[in-house]
Amino acid sequence: MKDFFKFLKFRKSLLSWIVLAAVIIAGASTVVIFKVKFHHPAYCSAQQVTGTAFLQGETGYEVGNLILKNISAKPCRLPYRPTLAILSHGETLTVAQAAMGIFERKSTRSTPLSVLNPQSRTVVSLMWGNWCSSALNRKSEFKGLLLISLVASTSPLRANLTAAELPRCDWPNQPSTMAVGPFQSS
Repeated sequence: MKDFFKFLKFRKSLLSWIVLAAVIIAGASTVVIFKVKFHHPAYCSAQQVTGTAFLQGETGYEVGNLILKNISAKPCRLPYRPTLAILSHGETLTVAQAAMGIFERKSTRSTPLSVLNPQSRTVVSLMWGNWCSSALNRKSEFKGLLLISLVASTSPLRANLTAAELPRCDWPNQPSTMAVGPFQSS
């Protein structure tokens, strides 16, 4: 009978250790799941990201891409699409921004990207149209700066913008527009 009680005591102790191990493992898993599920990196800043943009003529529009690269060691968060402004010779050009609409469906290669990992790139489709101002020389290649706002509270990122030419003027009484797609993986 004494051996039987020793066996029960050992079994109870073993069961206690198993339960304790299960609680520790479950607790650790819960912490990991909680971090993965609720952790969001900070929004990308001009110090973390570099960019460049190229456009070329297509049926009166200048069409191309903005490419951004995360040069930091940490991932950063992206909005659905950036807010853009074009600068030429220190002046902000009057260009209205629009969502790409029907062109967005054609240009979207994958689901929108929301986090840019270290050393990774992202692509944004651009389409600039209806430039009717005489402020710029139509005969030469356009070189300017693209101001890219990723979050309203931070200073914009500056990227070189090169276009083969200025967009055609199709509607003199309408504003120039820049259609901007969402961030996509490159």
